This record gives sequence, structure tokens and C-alpha cells, in this order.
Amino acid sequence: MMRIRFFAAVTAAIMLAAAPVSAADKYEALPPPVLAGVKAIEKHCQDENGTPKWKLPVFQIVDLSPDGVDDYVLETSAIVCAGAGGRAPWTGSGGSELWVWISTAKNRWAHALTQDARDWSVAKRTLSITALSAYCKLPNPKRWRLCTQTYRVKGGRLVKVKEEFNTD
Repeated sequence: MMRIRFFAAVTAAIMLAAAPVSAADKYEALPPPVLAGVKAIEKHCQDENGTPKWKLPVFQIVDLSPDGVDDYVLETSAIVCAGAGGRAPWTGSGGSELWVWISTAKNRWAHALTQDARDWSVAKRTLSITALSAYCKLPNPKRWRLCTQTYRVKGGRLVKVKEEFNTD
């Protein structure tokens, strides 16, 4: 009888572990500062009389900081704010907001950046963001429409290391 109970318990545990994870369950496991950001976006939607509905993936795990601990990027286009005019209130012609958290110590993350982005990528611990030229600090005498900003983690902070206008 004891073996049957043990087998039933193990089988149930395996089945639970293999069950699909909903968006809500998936982001509940985020570090507290990242989860607070997700909740803030949901509240913003609710403040606009909308109902937040997440598209998967809710966030991207990236490697920006040199400590080997997960860093997180949340692109606000991952949320649909149903009932708030059909579009999330934080997206526009500049793209969607990009929220970035970097690990700064064991079990600690810092909200390092919020910026509108048309496109973004992470490679070799470098974050590249394509944005409207209005987000760039360089003079724009040729009136280029887009610019690319490059960021790296230095001294526990996300620092812009390069900025250039796109020529196409």
C-alpha cells in the first residue's frame, strides 16, 4: 500500500511539473523588482480602464551583467490593454517601451533603463536599441529618422557607450 501511495505522489508531481505554465504563473517567478515593474504596467493599463492581457513571452532573460545571473528585458508590446482604445497606452510611433533590469549582486536587480524602442537586441553582453532620432543626444544635421544606441554594464550600471544615426 505504501508503494502505491509513493508512486501516486511521484506521478502527480511529474504531471504537475509537466503542466503548461500560464503567463501569470510564469511572471510570478520573476525577481521582486522585475515583478513590481510588470505589476506597474498592469496598473497603468487598469488606470486607462483596460484589462491587461499578456502575450508570451512576457519578458526576455538576457545576459548583460558579468556576474552570470539572469538580467531581464520587458518589451511593453507583450501586453495588450484590452478596452483601452485597442492599443496599449505606452506604445506609439516611437515603438514600445523597453524596461531593463540588471543584476547588481546576489538576489538583487536594478531597474536600469526605460526607453521607447523600435527594435532591440542583446549580443556579447551588449544591448543595442534602435529608436527614433529624438531619443539620441547627438546633433542630427541630416535629419536621420532613426538612431542606434549601444549600452554595456559598467560598475553595476547600464551605460551608453555608443550612439549613431542610421543612414537608411
